[in-house]
Amino acid sequence: MNRNIVLGVVVIAIVVGVVAGLLLYSPPNNTSTPLFISVADAYTGEASYLGESFSKATGVQYHVASGGSFALARQIAAGSIPTTVFMSISDRAYYPSFMGNYSPGWAIGIATDEMVIAYTNNSIANNAVAQNIVKLFEEGIAENSSALLAYAFGNLTSGQVRVGISNPLTDPAGFRGWLVLQIAGYLYAHNESLYEERMLLNMGNVTATNAAELVPALETGNIQFLFIYKSAAVAKHLEYIELPPQLNFGSLQYADFYKQFVYVAGSQKFQGGLIVLWISVPKNSNNPDLGFQFINFTLNHLNDLAQFGMTPLQKPILEIWVPQNQLPPQIQQYLSSGKFEVINESV
Repeated sequence: MNRNIVLGVVVIAIVVGVVAGLLLYSPPNNTSTPLFISVADAYTGEASYLGESFSKATGVQYHVASGGSFALARQIAAGSIPTTVFMSISDRAYYPSFMGNYSPGWAIGIATDEMVIAYTNNSIANNAVAQNIVKLFEEGIAENSSALLAYAFGNLTSGQVRVGISNPLTDPAGFRGWLVLQIAGYLYAHNESLYEERMLLNMGNVTATNAAELVPALETGNIQFLFIYKSAAVAKHLEYIELPPQLNFGSLQYADFYKQFVYVAGSQKFQGGLIVLWISVPKNSNNPDLGFQFINFTLNHLNDLAQFGMTPLQKPILEIWVPQNQLPPQIQQYLSSGKFEVINESV
């Protein structure tokens, strides 16, 4: 056989072999390391949805752990739960006061939510006062009547109904529930502390580590109402009272107004503010690169969060509280991109 023909056959065989090898082989995509998402309990549905979508796109397995934002922050700092990314409903949860040396120094706000007062058919069925409270709120909000809303909050805090408010020290929904009462007192009774003091004096509140733990009691009628986030009420198929924007912590228009109010629990002070779902990569993340990969994926799928009753931020918020030279290179790139609303905090 001609030597040139032999060489040609050999070359063709090599090329075919290489091509076949490329068809059978795909670069590793880090599927051996799972994505661990620690998330505020009210947003388990959102985190699971994003985790599943990310898993389908990358082949990376994911796990979701939920709880009160502040409680989770302490667990992450203690190393008691593996975490790649942490999704909190309070930026404070990332601060050194909760995460110590594992505070990331930054967090990204991706969507807003609002407070509602949830109830179920079972929770109000055999309680005339509870039924009247729902009616008063609906009429007061529809008519923009301060008198009716004052009456509604007066009945809500009368002790004749049981109201779930989670522990402010473990769950931000808790301090926000108390702040709703505080603002209602300011707006409708010219007395910030009125409804808060009435609730405590009449022993009308029931508490738990996080709001999700109180949902079964609401469903069985052991409590009549529950302060919870709208997205959680939607996800858990609860009936709910939508509060006026001055009270619900979900309106950009009233963002500065919310900040005027402060709730004190123990030695902690919690300032009112717009409810924002945040995401960050703790310094003790099991896989920071994977964490940033997931954050990039989330930023490209923010509009998907609307199906959960949230309002995606068209321009995400990048909050930082350390010098820029201490930030990861990915965050420095975000800063220079111009695609974020940048907030510098002093912690």
